[in-house]
Amino acid sequence: MNRHVFCLTVLLGVFSAATFAEEASIQDQIIEIKNKIEELQKSNEQLKSDLESRDEEVMRLKEQLQELENQIGDDA
Repeated sequence: MNRHVFCLTVLLGVFSAATFAEEASIQDQIIEIKNKIEELQKSNEQLKSDLESRDEEVMRLKEQLQELENQIGDDA
């Protein structure tokens, strides 16, 4: 009987250590994924900002083009 108890105790200890190691690995993966998400969110915000800036530049260039077309029309 003591032998069975000892074997069960050893198995429980090994199982507990393996479970703890797996949990730590999962925690590391979760942290890694969270960090990647934060990086992607920052990148997304930068891209949005760049697009808005480009949109503003396009609008400005369209206005300049319209002014030039009007000047050419007035001169003709």
